[in-house]
Amino acid sequence: MAERMLNHQTDFVPAGVDAPVVASAGTGAMNGSAMHPLTEQALRERGIDTAGFASRMLTPAIVESADLVLCMTREHRKLAQQAVPVRWKRIFTLSEFVAGLEVGHGVSALDDESIRPRLDANSPEWDILDPMGQPLEAFESTAEKLWPLVESVARWVMSRPGDDAR
Repeated sequence: MAERMLNHQTDFVPAGVDAPVVASAGTGAMNGSAMHPLTEQALRERGIDTAGFASRMLTPAIVESADLVLCMTREHRKLAQQAVPVRWKRIFTLSEFVAGLEVGHGVSALDDESIRPRLDANSPEWDILDPMGQPLEAFESTAEKLWPLVESVARWVMSRPGDDAR
């Protein structure tokens, strides 16, 4: 859901800014699975394209090649950091990363310590729980939580002309 939202928001990248490559992978995903029908519905209700989605499992190669890894939960963040420990500075929960942007961190290069918010990285407030197995209302609630966070990331990405940290 977050991948499609971010791609939707960065479809309109201003001149002089390279369009980011946004892709998702799951810590428990089955390669090639279709998007969950309720995820599709929640996204389509917001005018977001759902065509062509195929799930994939998070691998060390994916983590290694990414400039930034945004996870939904602290557990996902931990698994990504364990996959490629040297990349830990570029792996966050989505909520944690946005909180860092909001308190003035994250304005320099991703490898700089200033990107890491001076907040409790273990706080459960960083988790955005998966709505799988719940009714449509849970998927819609998740979409409502994700949208402003993804907007913040999109603004940050699009404010970084010429920066390779995307």
